[in-house]
Amino acid sequence: MASDKSPHALMAKLRQALSGQFLAGVMKLAGAAALAQAMLLGALVIATQLYSPADFGVLAVFNAVVSTVAVAACLRFDIAVPLPRDQKDAVNLLGLAFLSAAIIAVAVSLLVVLAPERYALLLFDASVYTHLWLAGPGIFFLAGMSAMQNWFIRQKAYGIVARNRIAQALVHASVQLGGGWLMAAPVFLVLAQMANYATAVVVLGGVFLLQSRGLLREIGFAGMRSVAKEYRQFPIYSTWEAFFNAAGIFVPVILIGALAPPAEVGHLQLGLYAMQAMIGLVGAAIAQVYFSRAAEEHGAGRLAEFTGTVLVNLARTGPGPLLAIGIAAPFVFPLVFGEEWARSGILVAWMTPWFMLQFLASPISLALAVTRRQRAAFLLQLFGFVFRSGAVLFAAYALNGYITEAYALSGFVFYAAYLAVIVVASRIEVSRVVRDARSIALIWAFWVTLACIVSGLAVVLF
Repeated sequence: MASDKSPHALMAKLRQALSGQFLAGVMKLAGAAALAQAMLLGALVIATQLYSPADFGVLAVFNAVVSTVAVAACLRFDIAVPLPRDQKDAVNLLGLAFLSAAIIAVAVSLLVVLAPERYALLLFDASVYTHLWLAGPGIFFLAGMSAMQNWFIRQKAYGIVARNRIAQALVHASVQLGGGWLMAAPVFLVLAQMANYATAVVVLGGVFLLQSRGLLREIGFAGMRSVAKEYRQFPIYSTWEAFFNAAGIFVPVILIGALAPPAEVGHLQLGLYAMQAMIGLVGAAIAQVYFSRAAEEHGAGRLAEFTGTVLVNLARTGPGPLLAIGIAAPFVFPLVFGEEWARSGILVAWMTPWFMLQFLASPISLALAVTRRQRAAFLLQLFGFVFRSGAVLFAAYALNGYITEAYALSGFVFYAAYLAVIVVASRIEVSRVVRDARSIALIWAFWVTLACIVSGLAVVLF
C-alpha cells in the first residue's frame, strides 16, 4: 500500500488543491479583476480625450509617492493576516496594520504641511506639489485596502473581494470622468484614485462589521503586542523589502518627473497602466490565493511542487497577452487614445520584457515570506531600488536622454534576478518548467500572430 507521503500521493493532493478551492478563488478574483479593468480601460479611453499627458504626469508622480509609502505603512502586518490559525491573532494583526497605517499617514501629512516649500520644489514639479496634501489620506486608504483584502482572503471569501473590485472601478471611473467633464484638472485624476482605495476600506470594513463585529472585542494592547512579537520578522525585514520593492518601481518615476517634462511622465503613466492592467487580471488574483495556501503547502512539504505548478500556469496565461500588447502598442495607441499618446505605445514596447518577468515572479514572490527568507528578499529589493534608480540617473546625465527607456530595461534585469532567486529558494525543479516549455511556446506564438494581425489592421486603419 502506498504511503501518504509518496510522490504520487503528494501530487494527487496538489492537483486536488489546484483544481478545487484554489482554482475557484483565482477564477472569482480574476473574473472580477477582468471586469473592473475593462471598465477602467473604457473610462481611460475617454479620459485621455479630457485630460492632457501633463495631467496624467501629475497623477503618476502622486501615485508614486503614495504607493511607495503605503506598501510599508502597515509594517507588513497586513500580509501576515492570513497566516495565524487563531482568529484572535489574525484580528489583532489587522488592528496592528490599521494602527501603523494611521500613524504613518499622519506623519506624512505633517511632513507635507511643515516641510519648507523651496525644498519640496527641488524634487517635485509645482503642479505635483499642490496635490501632495492628499498623500497622507491616500496612504491610509491604500494601506487599509491591503489589510482588509487580506482579511477576506484569509476567510477565503473571494466573492466579497471580487464584488468590491467592481465597486471600486465604478467609483473610480465616475469620479475621473465626472471631474473631467466638469473641469479637466489633474486634481480629479488624483481624487479618482483615492476614491478607488477608500471604497475598498469602506465597503470591506462594513462587511467585516456585519460579519465579525464580535471579533473587535478581541483586539487589545496585549494581543497586538503578542502577535507583533511572534511576527516581528515582517516589520524587521518584510517592511523594508516591500518599501524598496515599491521604491525600485516608483522612485525612478519621481526622478523622471523631476528630470523630464511632465508630459513624459504622463506617457509613462498610461504605458504602466496598460501593462499593469494585464497583471491585475490574473497575476494579482493568483498572488492572493497563492499566499492563502502557501503556508499550508509549505507545512506539508509540498511548497516546491505547488509553486512550480503555479509558475507553469502563470507562464501559460500572462506573458503571451503581454507580449502581444507590447508588439501592437506602438501601432494601436495612436488609434485608440489619439496621436498625442503615441509616445506611450512606444514605451509599452520597451517595458514588455520587464512586465513579462514581473508577471511570473510577483505572484509567487511571497514564497520568500512563507519560508521566512525575509532577509534575502530585503537585500534583493534593496539591490533593485539602487540599480533601477541608478539606471535612470545614469541615463539622465551620461546618455543625455533615454531616461524612460533605461527605466524599462532596468526592470527587465531586476525581475530576471528576482525570478531566479524565487526558483532557488522554493526549490523548484527546473525540469518541472522545461517539460511544459513546448506548450507554453505554442501559446505565446498564438499571441504573437494575433498581435501582428492587429498591428497590420491598425496601420491600415490609421
